[in-house]
Amino acid sequence: MEPTNSKVLFNYSKVLFEMADYVNSWKYLTRIPNKTWEVYDFLGDVQHKLRNLPMMLSYYKKAFQLSRIEEIKKV
Repeated sequence: MEPTNSKVLFNYSKVLFEMADYVNSWKYLTRIPNKTWEVYDFLGDVQHKLRNLPMMLSYYKKAFQLSRIEEIKKV
């Protein structure tokens, strides 16, 4: 595995998430060096599964701030 490749880390995190390995999914997502809104959104999803609501809201807020999708901002 490429330890600094953002796409590899993101996709591996998705696989772990689908396997319900939320802690390791979060671990690999946090290794992504330049996080996009999609990464923060997925970090929020992972924290939701881990029932860590304060961290979930923090990640979703960051995703919202970075997103340029107008539909998201209208919600």
